[in-house]
Amino acid sequence: MKSKTPYYDQIQLLINEMDIVLANLQSESVRNNPRLRDESMKRINEIQKQIHELKIKRIASDMNLGVISR
Repeated sequence: MKSKTPYYDQIQLLINEMDIVLANLQSESVRNNPRLRDESMKRINEIQKQIHELKIKRIASDMNLGVISR
């Protein structure tokens, strides 16, 4: 099912992925392995940047469609 809100589905998928990465970070094997911990933290930062960019695109799209009144 396609969302009416632009980029909502992509943002939700990224949030779901971040939840998985955060759950992995809570596991003892990842916490005790510096390489895995660093990779997880890098991925979280990447996801946060992607979400931020998509939110900006969503706002810009809303402004172009006249959804946001000035």
